[in-house]
Amino acid sequence: SISSKEKELLIWYQNCHLKRISELSGKKWSLDFLLLLLQQGTGKLALVKSKNNEILGGCFILLSTETLELFMMSTPLFNLNIGVNYFLTNELYIYAWKQNIRYVNWQSSNPPLGGLTKFKKSFNAKEMSFPIYNKIWDKSINIKNIYKESFVFPMKENIS
Repeated sequence: SISSKEKELLIWYQNCHLKRISELSGKKWSLDFLLLLLQQGTGKLALVKSKNNEILGGCFILLSTETLELFMMSTPLFNLNIGVNYFLTNELYIYAWKQNIRYVNWQSSNPPLGGLTKFKKSFNAKEMSFPIYNKIWDKSINIKNIYKESFVFPMKENIS
């Protein structure tokens, strides 16, 4: 299911995202940042639930007119091993098709030849080059030297 409910985001964040990040010894995303995207309507949460309505896993997605960004897929290892992410990915492609979305952006994978890339390619993912536009407020920052990976998300700027 696709959700904009803050309560479901909090449950997914605590029970899936933080747990999966811990399993990977990774870096968690800021809950405040995800809440802001959800409140602005840019972000939504795609969830897989059990028959008892327990959240098994999910993906924080970002939506624009033509693109569905798989921003952060987080499913605990036990649920990952029973195929939750395959089901989730299939449902996301169906959702994109029904919404007339042209592109599903999987983001980058490290390592580029690892298991995650193989998983993505099993859904016919292709590597594509695309421009990244962002407004740089501090011109002294060299983005290429600071960021090893880029996470792109659509933004709306109010122009007065």
